[in-house]
Amino acid sequence: MVGAKNLGCLCDAKSLSVGQRAYSSVIASAVLISIGWIWGISAVHSYGVTSENPRSWDYNEAGVIEAFGLMFVWGYCDALIQTWCYWAMGQLYKSSADFARIAGIFKFAQSFGSSASFIIAFSNPTVMTQLYTNIFLFVISLPGAFFLCNRVSKKQVVDVEDREPLN
Repeated sequence: MVGAKNLGCLCDAKSLSVGQRAYSSVIASAVLISIGWIWGISAVHSYGVTSENPRSWDYNEAGVIEAFGLMFVWGYCDALIQTWCYWAMGQLYKSSADFARIAGIFKFAQSFGSSASFIIAFSNPTVMTQLYTNIFLFVISLPGAFFLCNRVSKKQVVDVEDREPLN
């Protein structure tokens, strides 16, 4: 919720043009997500997850704080992605029927990704394979995000307050 609120404030900033909001929000999100992945790689090695005897932590030990922080950052970044996708869809599709269609396609893609990850889990990939797969998927999604930034910045956007009242 904190990530969604933070990104929502940036995406709704009246002092920036819509294009500036789109690009700055994607770049800021990409930087934070990259930090989270780098931290994740570091945590995997510091916890010895890939070794023969990985270290487990109890809830009252100091190592749990890093794990909690990492899970918080990953959840925060997930909220950034969700919020940005809905914001971009809202900028591109103003009619409720069009927005409903594109939101349905978005939810289909999410569900497909969830089912694919469930199927992949049966092959028992290593922790590092899972981590690098997620990083790879994130990196290949960036060109699409920048394409959407370009589309959003070129689209004539009318703020809700500036619309004509419905008759």
